[in-house]
Amino acid sequence: MRDLLIQQISFTWIFIIVGGTIAVILLLLLSRWRRRRGSARTDHAKEKSVTSAIPAAAVLSPAPFGEWAGLDKRALEGRLSKAMRQGKDAELPMLYLALADRSLVNDEQAGAEEFLRKAILGATAADQKAIHARARVTLGDLAHGSGDLTTACEHWQIARGIFLELSQSADQEAVERRMQRNGCPTDWVLTEF
Repeated sequence: MRDLLIQQISFTWIFIIVGGTIAVILLLLLSRWRRRRGSARTDHAKEKSVTSAIPAAAVLSPAPFGEWAGLDKRALEGRLSKAMRQGKDAELPMLYLALADRSLVNDEQAGAEEFLRKAILGATAADQKAIHARARVTLGDLAHGSGDLTTACEHWQIARGIFLELSQSADQEAVERRMQRNGCPTDWVLTEF
């Protein structure tokens, strides 16, 4: 009886060791497959930056700055003041996004973050979801650059959800790759911004 019990315990340990080894090997293979699949998607050299100053955002399609694309910060601030005086609230989010871009070009990160937050608030009020998402991506990039991966992942996840809602699959996949590359969890319950 004792020999049978020892034999059963031995088989149990062998089963645990072999099963665990197989599970680890399968996880490693799955991880390698996902990395290869993700790297195949990143072969889009033509994708442009949401802003010209943040190379990490280079996977998103170009930001639609329209008539404001070539203006410097001072000219953009003049346009912003004019739009505010004239009550053109629908123009404000894009102007804030363009001003954030100019601020980043001038290495003014604090000013850029303020403009990005204003772009988010204005875009939310004006139901301009694409601008909201782009501002979130850039805020995430700035948080990541400052070493705050948690905040970066939160911004990126919100942006990814908005791009999904808008059926902008290229931008959604770009944000998804950014999240995977930086190890962001994909099942968070986010807090309010």
